[in-house]
Amino acid sequence: MKVIIDEQIVKIEKLPENLLECLKVIEKEINQSNKAINTVHIDGVPLEEFTLDKVKEMDISDVDTIEYETKSAEELFSEGVQMLEDYLPKLKSGVYEIINLLEENRLSDAFSLIAKATEGLHWVINNLMLFRDFLLNDIEKEIDFKDFDNYMSNTNNFFAEINRAIERRDYVLIRDLFEYEIVPKLEKWQNLNQKIKELYL
Repeated sequence: MKVIIDEQIVKIEKLPENLLECLKVIEKEINQSNKAINTVHIDGVPLEEFTLDKVKEMDISDVDTIEYETKSAEELFSEGVQMLEDYLPKLKSGVYEIINLLEENRLSDAFSLIAKATEGLHWVINNLMLFRDFLLNDIEKEIDFKDFDNYMSNTNNFFAEINRAIERRDYVLIRDLFEYEIVPKLEKWQNLNQKIKELYL
């Protein structure tokens, strides 16, 4: 079986027979080289097209080639900053739409957007956490993540409060949470992301 990483054949010693375990070993090797996996193909087929059960059943004797395309941590960081720059204004616009829908008592439309906005907030938070970890050595010098860290410590409380307000059908509280909690945070995170872009890209 050939292992190809970024168009180069790579020899990795003592690969396990089971395909899933083999993939884990290769992933560890890639991560240790300060890279992240972008795509994986097994005999030309994207890995996501295989079910987990199927991969568990397969041995490396069933496979001719595993091919990886990787990106450096720097590339992923740069792409992430740009994606956040594009996404945060859209998320803020969606939050304002939720506020307006609640004011107009269009509850079904509002709750549909709330589900999407909540998912978006989790995505933004996860990306900012990755940025913070990536910039760990420089944070003290240039970027203050204190406000973000303070918010993170209360994240679960916020989402729990939203859920309680929905259960109680307290639509005024839901609207206020989005307007007075989320909108200011999104604006701060836009400024934080912009500062990261100016300093590091």
